[in-house]
Amino acid sequence: MDFVRCFTDGAWQKETLNARIGWVIEIPNFKRKLQKSDYVVFVGSPLIAEAIAIKMALADAIDLEIRKLCVASDSKSLIQTITTKTLCPKIYGVLLDIFNLISFFSEIRFMYVPREANAQADALAKRALEGIERDQPRNVRDSFS
Repeated sequence: MDFVRCFTDGAWQKETLNARIGWVIEIPNFKRKLQKSDYVVFVGSPLIAEAIAIKMALADAIDLEIRKLCVASDSKSLIQTITTKTLCPKIYGVLLDIFNLISFFSEIRFMYVPREANAQADALAKRALEGIERDQPRNVRDSFS
């Protein structure tokens, strides 16, 4: 079985402390992509937003019973923190959740990708912002394409 690829992105608004997140899980056997976006309130930093995006993507991959996963993010510092198993005080709680979720996979990889290579997840994160700007209740959007 091949690795399933997952792209994540998080963006943060300093003025409101809102974050928007998106993730895309590419499932090769089905030749489809699961795309999700969400927003989270009271997020303290962009790094936390990026970490929440990875955490949510991992939880979805577990729900889909994916065993081999490759997670890609355009946050170089977060990928380095996860791969070196460094406990960063700013994102301690979310990191513990991520490390716990990792144990559900038979194999998992994390890799940095440039922002241009992460365009789909970035677009989903920006789309989640629309809900914040319209002051709508929290909503996760699912779509398979």
